[in-house]
Amino acid sequence: MTIKQFGKKVREMRESQGISLRKFAAKLDITPTYLSKLERLEITNAPSEQVISLMAKELNTDFEELMILAGRIPAELPDIISQRPREMAALLRTATKMNASELKEFTDSLQRKLDKKDDK
Repeated sequence: MTIKQFGKKVREMRESQGISLRKFAAKLDITPTYLSKLERLEITNAPSEQVISLMAKELNTDFEELMILAGRIPAELPDIISQRPREMAALLRTATKMNASELKEFTDSLQRKLDKKDDK
């Protein structure tokens, strides 16, 4: 994914929700000029993770999806991976062999297992 896809997607979502550029920029604490350039694909670097998080909240969309479109990795992921590098590398390599529905089923299963563990 590229920053161009990110800017285009943000603009489409903002406009479909009837949010003006100026109002959206104010909620994100960025300038309307910056937002306009981002949406018009004139900026090649993604906004900060904090701005992307605010965008996701204001647009009622998935933060992870916007981060991916922006070509960014959430800040906590390298720390998570570095805590158990071998296990996380094996998990990621295995996950790349799964299709989206298999991966969702797997993560849902893990979450249920963890929820049961927490209930004990």
